[in-house]
Amino acid sequence: MVASETQGEAHAALLAFLAAIKEQPDLLHFYLTELLPDVAASFKTGGAASCDRLGAIKLLLLACTLSSAEAAPALFSLTLPLLIHGMSVAADGPPSKVGAELSAVAHAALTALASRSADAFRASVANFSTETRSRMEVAIREEQAKKQRAVAASPGAAVTAAKPKIALKMDFGSFSAKA
Repeated sequence: MVASETQGEAHAALLAFLAAIKEQPDLLHFYLTELLPDVAASFKTGGAASCDRLGAIKLLLLACTLSSAEAAPALFSLTLPLLIHGMSVAADGPPSKVGAELSAVAHAALTALASRSADAFRASVANFSTETRSRMEVAIREEQAKKQRAVAASPGAAVTAAKPKIALKMDFGSFSAKA
């Protein structure tokens, strides 16, 4: 069995375990408190292979989803910078296939987390370093520009003016005063 398959099975088992203990918040909190710093450290230092980073992001997102509202700011302060550094930007050069997938997941996750808890998201972003904030802004702008280019390039993008449903006539004779 290949190492990545074993790691994938381990991630799947871990995700299933975390979902199963959702109804036991004390155990979930303890487990996540012990696990997440190691996940984050391996992700940030590049200790994990690219395929493992996607699993790490999924684990962090699961933790954010299962956590209470009180724990959200702490989890966001850990998760958001990792997501942002997983987003590809043009300055990094073209991403690999796995890097592109990681970037797409990171963009979607960033948006989902911002909608889930806007206050925790804002508080976390307010504490970002200038470098992390700039990377986030550039990555979001580039992703929006890419989507706009894709829409413009699609065959249905050319909008043709529809024929008006009413006809305006320049004959105002019916409005004149009749003597």
